[in-house]
Amino acid sequence: MESSYAIGTLVQPAQGLSLLIVWCLLAGFSEKMIPGILTRKAKQAADSAGS
Repeated sequence: MESSYAIGTLVQPAQGLSLLIVWCLLAGFSEKMIPGILTRKAKQAADSAGS
């Protein structure tokens, strides 16, 4: 049995694939965000320890 879709029909992806895409996006953003936050906090701690 063949299924046919009209042109322009959107097929909903599996939930697992959707979650994988979301986690990959979050990981990509956190790759730059987390080290930046850690660097800023370390600088604040060093500045407050030196004062």
